[in-house]
Amino acid sequence: VVHVARFHMPVARADAEVISVAASAPAEARAMGMRWLLAGPLIFYLVWQLSNFVLLQCACRRHLEANKQIETSYRTLVRRAAKGGGNCLHRFVVGPGHPPWWRVFAFGLLQGLYSVATGAVGVALWHSEVASNAFLAAVVGAAVFNASRFQFVTVPRRFKRALQRLAEDSDRASEAADAAVRAADVGDAEADSASPERASARPIKPMLANATIR
Repeated sequence: VVHVARFHMPVARADAEVISVAASAPAEARAMGMRWLLAGPLIFYLVWQLSNFVLLQCACRRHLEANKQIETSYRTLVRRAAKGGGNCLHRFVVGPGHPPWWRVFAFGLLQGLYSVATGAVGVALWHSEVASNAFLAAVVGAAVFNASRFQFVTVPRRFKRALQRLAEDSDRASEAADAAVRAADVGDAEADSASPERASARPIKPMLANATIR
């Protein structure tokens, strides 16, 4: 919306000259640029990050701890850092000697640096419509690619792993049932050999007694 207003609305285009980051612009225009292109987004980010912290780390903490399958951006970062194998991200987020609160702080810090970096790109492209269009196209393309990859690669992989775990649990339960039936049969056979009268008095087991449900 800001992009369209900046380059395609006549009133906004006239007013936009008051906001500038160019060195040749008037001091008032540069001050407005610093205020609305740098300070404004950072204040918005800090408010959003604080709300995110209160919601996930305080209000919903117990619910998230009880439901490990719920995915959050914080859990994604920690999981990727844990798999880093000693790289920079691993040492910064998970590395030895960090207190328990450091991971949450590192999460907010990394997101803040990312916001500053991407915001700086927008500021650098403030005066070029072509460059701004290319940047927005890259952002939209990356978002579509990541979302489609998650839906068509990550989700099916997780579903397949869940089915494999379910099949393995079913096989283990069947093996345990088979072992229990065989142990009961061995115990009955030993008891029958020790007491023939008990064997003749015991009713015949149905044929399905030793069947295993698959």
